[in-house]
Amino acid sequence: DKKDEQEFNNFISKIEKEGGKTLWSNPCFEIWYLLHFNYYQNQISCNEVIKKLTILLKNNSNNNTYYKNDEKIAKYFVEFTEGRKKALDHSKKLYQKNRKPSNSNPGTTFFLLFEMLN
Repeated sequence: DKKDEQEFNNFISKIEKEGGKTLWSNPCFEIWYLLHFNYYQNQISCNEVIKKLTILLKNNSNNNTYYKNDEKIAKYFVEFTEGRKKALDHSKKLYQKNRKPSNSNPGTTFFLLFEMLN
């Protein structure tokens, strides 16, 4: 709903004006994982993100599927380590395209975490 979107954007804006950094993903956290493989710029649902991620992981590893609440995320370590540079580049490109979180589908700021760690 538009009110929730505006409140979310205002919250992020307030934190950033005060010098803080925020980590967000739209439509879901897994878009960060998906960006490890390819650049996506068209709006996507969380269910579609999961479907695409499952297909990519099946094609690139011995793992059968990606489960949203998978406690064994470490089994994808190789795929996500090898694709990290792509994910950083892809997420920065999306962020530069549209900085408003509610309008950024797909979008994520998880690249900021890796920049801070480096």
